[in-house]
Amino acid sequence: SFSFGQTDRGRSLTNLEAVDRFILAKASTDLARDQSAATTIFGRIPGESIYLDKFIDDDSVRDYVLVETDGIIYPRILHNDFFRIYFNFGVLGLVIFMLSLILHIKNRTLLYGVLIASLFSSVVYVTPLIFIIYIINLSMSPRK
Repeated sequence: SFSFGQTDRGRSLTNLEAVDRFILAKASTDLARDQSAATTIFGRIPGESIYLDKFIDDDSVRDYVLVETDGIIYPRILHNDFFRIYFNFGVLGLVIFMLSLILHIKNRTLLYGVLIASLFSSVVYVTPLIFIIYIINLSMSPRK
């Protein structure tokens, strides 16, 4: 579905800088540099939008994001759990998130899989997926 979506929008996966998620990640990094110290540490008020469109260089991606979100961009559009958590809950929330993953997912292969998948999709924010990860973690944990 990811490659179909890119092809459908006239993008090639061979040019990383033309991939929507790369463009959104770059814009997110630029937005992170532009926000206040308090927002960086603690995040935003729940439900507060982010002004990401100001940092999206590609007109077609900016227009697509604005149409998909009715002109109000929330962190959920980012397809990246780290940016979503960072923009919603700040560095403090991101540290708590990382610590909870490291402390609760004992199987390192599963942990690395969750971390890598979280870079490109919404693994943690999608309840059924986190439930499945929890069940897999339980089944891979050594019995006492």
